[in-house]
Amino acid sequence: MQGIHLYIGLTNLADVIEDKEREQQIPLISAFVGAFFDGTNDFIKKLSCANEQRLHVEKFTGDRIHIVFGNTGFLSSDFYSVVSGVSLLVGKLNKAQEMQKLPTISINMGADFGDYENAPIDFRSEDKSKSIKEKNTIGFPANKAAKIQDKTNPGEIHFSNRIKKLLDLGAVHEISDSTGWYSAFTTRYSDTKIYALTIEEFLRRNSRPHQVFDSVQNNRSLLLESVNTLEQKLNALTSDFLTEGKRIKTYDSVELTAKTTKYKGFVIYADIRHSTTLLSRWPQGSNQYRAICNDLQKRIYAMLGGITKNDCDHIQVQGDRETAMLPEKVDADEKATGELILKTAFSLLKGNINIPLLEGLGQPGETLPIGIGISFGEFHGRTIGPGDAKENFLCGRIINDTDDAEDKGAKADNTIALTVPAYEEICRVAGDPVKKTVRDLFKPEGIYYVSHGSFDDYRNKMAQYSRQTVFEGPKPWIND
Repeated sequence: MQGIHLYIGLTNLADVIEDKEREQQIPLISAFVGAFFDGTNDFIKKLSCANEQRLHVEKFTGDRIHIVFGNTGFLSSDFYSVVSGVSLLVGKLNKAQEMQKLPTISINMGADFGDYENAPIDFRSEDKSKSIKEKNTIGFPANKAAKIQDKTNPGEIHFSNRIKKLLDLGAVHEISDSTGWYSAFTTRYSDTKIYALTIEEFLRRNSRPHQVFDSVQNNRSLLLESVNTLEQKLNALTSDFLTEGKRIKTYDSVELTAKTTKYKGFVIYADIRHSTTLLSRWPQGSNQYRAICNDLQKRIYAMLGGITKNDCDHIQVQGDRETAMLPEKVDADEKATGELILKTAFSLLKGNINIPLLEGLGQPGETLPIGIGISFGEFHGRTIGPGDAKENFLCGRIINDTDDAEDKGAKADNTIALTVPAYEEICRVAGDPVKKTVRDLFKPEGIYYVSHGSFDDYRNKMAQYSRQTVFEGPKPWIND
């Protein structure tokens, strides 16, 4: 199917959350942001008349919203209504922030149009608490929209040449390239150019103003209902107290709640590489296309199995990328944290490599590798959204650090990148076999410690150093 993928980012949320002087205000900020997400979801549900094929919120991913427009008959009017509506909703959010003497939140937007595939997650575990059900899509438009939004200035909307053509926007300036990012982007995606407007200019810049104006006006009553609901929630949210994340016993899992909780621990991103490139070679709906989608589903489920088996806590699947966390464990078992995060990362490599790409889907010798990024530090977590659309929500500087580690540190196929704090924490808390294994397998590359080793390399190193150490009991991870 074809559609628009729009990412709306809260551009300074991580900076606000990281401000140590505002630590006691984080629960209220988080609650306000949660109410804003609820308001956006409420408006989009009303706008789509509950028809998710026309329009729906795909995910709340950290500090941004992913929205999918799937019905070509409504693309133009719905898109303008959402951009206009979210701008109004964030204005109400900032009014509430100012009344509580909190910093205002700025937004940006990134969009692309093209073919994508619905790929919902329905992962079932014998332990029902670890079963996972989520919306999910796979395809270039979501990937490109996310990358575009990430580099967009606050108060602006950047969009591809396909959006420009679809909405008939006329003469618009292509973005400038002062950092080299755009050159790298267009080298990778040679069919894509990016254009920029302020959000205000975008709402004025269209070739069908009467049609769009009528649509927005018709939807204004729906928007005002959502705005009133949001205002009521914001006014009620004046006391939400920060909960310190308890240092849990080894192998206990964490379940996020609507109460903002502060954690210290590891965050891990694992991304399947080259999948959208592989999909783009085959016509949508063809046997090969469906076979690749099934292959990706197997790999995503293998990642989820590796996460849950090793007692990390699943946060979210985004396309072909998994996000999970592993909070600190209690003092008596502190070293288990370092051991588990390392075992988890190498297990994810093994699980993916063990799924061969079916013959005829790729070129000879082609594979779908993964890249893994891991960071360590303090972050905040909670659930947001209504009961039927709850999302796990993590915020904090290390969330961005993990993203960068996976994207920039683990650039080579089947590599694991640790941030410096993650590397140092594993070496600090882990037992000698893990400590020595990490130092052997992870070497400095730029600002990261990167391993190009396999699960067998990890297992052999652990076995080698375990023989040199006296243990009180068996260590099952050696032979997993």
